[in-house]
Amino acid sequence: RSRGMLSALAEEPLAPPAARQFGEMVGERLARKPVQYIIGEWSFLELNLLVRAPVLVPRPETEELVELALARCPALARDAPRAACVLDVGCGTGAIGLAVLHRRPAARCTAIDVGAEAVALAGENARALGLADRYEVRLQPIQCLGFSALASAASIGDSARSRESSSAGEEQEERYDVLLSNPPYIPEADMATLEPEVERWEDRRALCGGADGMDVVVAILERARSLLRGPGCEVWLEVDPSHPPLIRAWAEAHAEARLEVVEVVEDFGGLERFIRLRLTAGKLSAVGSPTLS
Repeated sequence: RSRGMLSALAEEPLAPPAARQFGEMVGERLARKPVQYIIGEWSFLELNLLVRAPVLVPRPETEELVELALARCPALARDAPRAACVLDVGCGTGAIGLAVLHRRPAARCTAIDVGAEAVALAGENARALGLADRYEVRLQPIQCLGFSALASAASIGDSARSRESSSAGEEQEERYDVLLSNPPYIPEADMATLEPEVERWEDRRALCGGADGMDVVVAILERARSLLRGPGCEVWLEVDPSHPPLIRAWAEAHAEARLEVVEVVEDFGGLERFIRLRLTAGKLSAVGSPTLS
């Protein structure tokens, strides 16, 4: 019903079934269950997504990440020379990848997550939105995708030779134009400060990023070189505000990863929340631009 109709009927008593349902919802909320889980759906940009515990609830900050990448990443430009192939690491409900596909009708997305509930829900959302033909979701950790650029040259060569010698009918691992991720990035020490709505209900694996919050972030950085199509391709991450200097230092210390920091962008709250990195052709240092808002 419309808001106007609901206002006009505000004084009318609820029918018994509706009253019981409302009472149950109030009880759930008093137990600090997130409103999104009680309703069972939530909006993300123009999309209406199914939401279920314990899959991470889409946040406004992640909407910012998608908007930034769509506006600034050359591979996602409307006039890009080819349709973008996107990798979404830690897809949750599928919000990031599905929002990109909605805005870029020719793009394709591969999404991965370590939670079976998330993989199932992202697939449901893709089908409900009519995007399943361009969206593939897998139960897979980033550590099992590609290979680490920090491995020795010999081991990388062995890995490449192993792939080349695989069965003739097996396709080579796909490469991507852009990697987008809202990884688990909360430092372990900060987990105790979370609100009950988060701590009790949402999957810890989608929240906690280890001692400094960088475990999955570093895994992404290590593997980006083997997953991206080539120089100029980008990585866009939503991170903890303490992470941008750590990521910059990591990129400077690991030239073999061939990543340079392009920019760090503040969220609406003025916190350094988003970082953009680019794959280079050589061993360039990570000299990024000043923080942008």
